[in-house]
Amino acid sequence: MNIVYETATGRPLAAHLGQDLQVTLDNHCEAGQSAIEAPLAAPSDIKYGHVLDGQLEPRPAQSTQLTGLTLTALPTNATLHIDEQAYPLTDTTVELDFPLPGTYRLRVTCWPYLDWTGEVTV
Repeated sequence: MNIVYETATGRPLAAHLGQDLQVTLDNHCEAGQSAIEAPLAAPSDIKYGHVLDGQLEPRPAQSTQLTGLTLTALPTNATLHIDEQAYPLTDTTVELDFPLPGTYRLRVTCWPYLDWTGEVTV
Protein backbone atom coordinates (compact mmCIF):
# COMPACT_ATOMS: atom_id res chain seq x y z
CA MET A 1 0.00 0.00 0.00
CA ASN A 2 1.27 3.51 -0.79
CA ILE A 3 0.92 6.19 1.87
CA VAL A 4 0.74 9.87 0.88
CA TYR A 5 1.98 12.08 3.72
CA GLU A 6 2.92 15.66 4.62
CA THR A 7 6.69 15.90 4.37
CA ALA A 8 6.97 18.53 7.14
CA THR A 9 5.02 16.60 9.78
CA GLY A 10 4.93 12.97 8.67
CA ARG A 11 1.13 13.03 8.93
CA PRO A 12 -0.43 10.41 6.62
CA LEU A 13 -3.10 11.84 4.34
CA ALA A 14 -4.24 8.93 2.17
CA ALA A 15 -3.57 5.30 1.35
CA HIS A 16 -3.58 3.93 -2.20
CA LEU A 17 -3.79 0.22 -2.83
CA GLY A 18 -2.58 -1.56 -5.96
CA GLN A 19 -0.60 1.28 -7.54
CA ASP A 20 3.05 1.58 -8.38
CA LEU A 21 4.73 4.05 -6.01
CA GLN A 22 5.70 6.33 -8.90
CA VAL A 23 2.05 6.48 -10.05
CA THR A 24 1.06 7.56 -6.53
CA LEU A 25 3.82 10.18 -6.45
CA ASP A 26 2.86 11.54 -9.89
CA ASN A 27 -0.93 11.52 -9.48
CA HIS A 28 -1.71 11.96 -5.78
CA CYS A 29 1.03 14.11 -4.25
CA GLU A 30 0.81 17.89 -4.12
CA ALA A 31 3.50 20.36 -3.06
CA GLY A 32 4.77 19.51 0.41
CA GLN A 33 3.70 15.88 0.12
CA SER A 34 5.44 12.64 -0.67
CA ALA A 35 4.63 8.92 -0.62
CA ILE A 36 6.13 5.71 0.69
CA GLU A 37 5.30 2.03 0.41
CA ALA A 38 4.17 0.55 3.72
CA PRO A 39 2.36 -2.58 4.85
CA LEU A 40 -1.10 -1.85 6.25
CA ALA A 41 -3.97 -4.21 7.02
CA ALA A 42 -6.50 -1.57 5.89
CA PRO A 43 -6.28 2.00 4.49
CA SER A 44 -7.95 3.33 7.65
CA ASP A 45 -4.91 2.17 9.69
CA ILE A 46 -2.97 5.25 8.56
CA LYS A 47 -4.52 7.22 11.45
CA TYR A 48 -2.38 5.16 13.86
CA GLY A 49 0.93 5.87 12.13
CA HIS A 50 3.26 8.68 11.14
CA VAL A 51 6.14 8.76 8.68
CA LEU A 52 9.53 9.08 10.31
CA ASP A 53 12.79 8.73 8.36
CA GLY A 54 10.91 7.31 5.37
CA GLN A 55 9.15 4.59 7.37
CA LEU A 56 5.59 4.32 8.68
CA GLU A 57 5.96 4.14 12.46
CA PRO A 58 3.32 3.79 15.18
CA ARG A 59 2.25 7.08 16.71
CA PRO A 60 3.58 7.35 20.28
CA ALA A 61 1.23 7.40 23.27
CA GLN A 62 1.01 10.54 25.38
CA SER A 63 2.24 10.61 28.97
CA THR A 64 -0.65 12.89 29.95
CA GLN A 65 -2.09 12.17 33.39
CA LEU A 66 -5.20 13.45 35.18
CA THR A 67 -5.04 13.73 38.96
CA GLY A 68 -8.08 15.40 40.45
CA LEU A 69 -8.49 18.54 38.37
CA THR A 70 -4.87 18.72 37.22
CA LEU A 71 -3.55 17.53 33.86
CA THR A 72 0.21 16.90 33.87
CA ALA A 73 2.85 15.70 31.40
CA LEU A 74 1.03 17.35 28.50
CA PRO A 75 2.91 17.45 25.19
CA THR A 76 4.29 20.84 24.16
CA ASN A 77 1.80 22.84 22.05
CA ALA A 78 -1.08 20.45 22.72
CA THR A 79 -4.76 21.30 22.38
CA LEU A 80 -7.19 20.46 25.17
CA HIS A 81 -10.75 19.71 24.10
CA ILE A 82 -13.35 20.00 26.85
CA ASP A 83 -16.51 18.49 25.46
CA GLU A 84 -16.45 20.13 22.00
CA GLN A 85 -14.54 23.33 22.87
CA ALA A 86 -10.82 23.48 21.94
CA TYR A 87 -8.20 25.30 24.03
CA PRO A 88 -4.61 25.66 22.74
CA LEU A 89 -2.10 25.00 25.52
CA THR A 90 1.33 26.47 26.12
CA ASP A 91 2.16 24.71 29.39
CA THR A 92 2.74 21.05 30.20
CA THR A 93 0.54 21.27 33.32
CA VAL A 94 -3.01 22.65 33.47
CA GLU A 95 -5.36 23.21 36.41
CA LEU A 96 -8.94 22.64 35.30
CA ASP A 97 -11.75 24.87 36.56
CA PHE A 98 -15.40 24.38 35.65
CA PRO A 99 -18.22 26.89 36.26
CA LEU A 100 -20.93 24.25 36.75
CA PRO A 101 -21.09 20.80 38.32
CA GLY A 102 -21.25 17.93 35.86
CA THR A 103 -19.21 15.42 33.91
CA TYR A 104 -16.86 16.78 31.27
CA ARG A 105 -15.19 14.81 28.45
CA LEU A 106 -11.53 15.65 27.94
CA ARG A 107 -9.33 15.01 24.93
CA VAL A 108 -5.73 16.14 24.42
CA THR A 109 -4.41 16.27 20.85
CA CYS A 110 -0.86 16.93 19.66
CA TRP A 111 0.65 15.49 16.48
CA PRO A 112 2.21 12.92 16.23
CA TYR A 113 0.96 11.59 19.57
CA LEU A 114 -2.16 9.48 19.85
CA ASP A 115 -5.05 11.38 21.39
CA TRP A 116 -5.41 11.13 25.16
CA THR A 117 -8.98 10.93 26.48
CA GLY A 118 -10.41 11.21 29.95
CA GLU A 119 -13.37 12.39 31.93
CA VAL A 120 -13.77 14.51 35.03
CA THR A 121 -16.81 14.96 37.25
CA VAL A 122 -17.13 18.05 39.45
